[in-house]
Amino acid sequence: MKDKTSGKPQKLFIFLSLIISLSVSLLVAEWALQYQRQSFEHEIRSSEQMTPGMILYDAQLGWKLKPLWSGKHHHYDYDAAYTVNQEGFRGTDAQPQDVDYAIIGDSFSFGLGVNDDETFMALLNSNSKVGRVFRNYSVPGYSTDQQLLLLHRLKDAIKSEVILVVYLGNDIFDNMRDYPLQAEHAKPYFKLDGGKLALHNTPVPLTPKPALTRKDSVSSIVLGETRSSYAFSDWLAGLEISRRLGLFQKNVQLSDEAMAQRFSDSLELFSRLVLEINKIVTENNARLNVVLLPGRSYVEQPASLSAQYQEYFRRYTMSFFATSNIQLMDLASHLRDLHDKGEKNMYYPNEGHLTPLGHQHVAQYLAEKITNTKLR
Repeated sequence: MKDKTSGKPQKLFIFLSLIISLSVSLLVAEWALQYQRQSFEHEIRSSEQMTPGMILYDAQLGWKLKPLWSGKHHHYDYDAAYTVNQEGFRGTDAQPQDVDYAIIGDSFSFGLGVNDDETFMALLNSNSKVGRVFRNYSVPGYSTDQQLLLLHRLKDAIKSEVILVVYLGNDIFDNMRDYPLQAEHAKPYFKLDGGKLALHNTPVPLTPKPALTRKDSVSSIVLGETRSSYAFSDWLAGLEISRRLGLFQKNVQLSDEAMAQRFSDSLELFSRLVLEINKIVTENNARLNVVLLPGRSYVEQPASLSAQYQEYFRRYTMSFFATSNIQLMDLASHLRDLHDKGEKNMYYPNEGHLTPLGHQHVAQYLAEKITNTKLR
């Protein structure tokens, strides 16, 4: 009579061997994929080089551009050259009395990642159909509060229409911070005190960015104190294998009610800053035009967490200023529509700023808006 149990240890050994082999293979694959990703990220970070000296300390604004500076900027995604004029801004040296539109913004409207003649402002100036003179007062890293302070400084010189480029990516968050999320320099900021704007952190200190502040990110701010109770599934989702195969990935959805509660202070401050900018422009007998510029995720990944809060920010701004004398330009919806229709490569894939093609689309959009609405 055969012993029915004689094959069980052998089967168990084979099963355990398969499990161990599979586990070891997965661990090796996970390590290799993580190493590949980390090496690529390091290659991107270490690739960035710029001719030194473009940024100067400014006690009231935090920083500014050095007049008559020129240099090159190399990144994994691009090679670009920048020129700063004698006034300390990029682009034309046109006299203020000859300028039709003053563009005020951050690194996107400055044109980080593209050459001088590839920025949307340069393209607008070279467009004979538009027939207007544009001057760029944008400084990389500036948020709405610094743009307000800059306009205060230049209000006697800027008598033209003003185009304020609002970056949906992080402007509402940086307005409340003494250090921007993506810059190393300290900055001034405002608080609402009894319904009035009160300036803080000036003169701006030259202290290094604190370690705790460096840990902040858009995601951590948007999610707040929300924490998942599913630790194991979160661990699985965090594996590089899972990320590349799209397994266990969670689609975080924030309701309008949650975002309204979470961002109410930031949005109220942003609104007051824009109204103050509008007050200065109106006193100069000119008009304020607000352009809503989206980040890459809004255009290319509309289901992402970043796209969700940008969409909420966009809708809030469109609604809040709908009855004002401010001209609103919804560039965010326009660029998303272009992407949905098959227009790609408007943003650099790793660095995130607008490509030359992206600047062309922005220039075309603004040219159409300006010529059709006949703002001047």
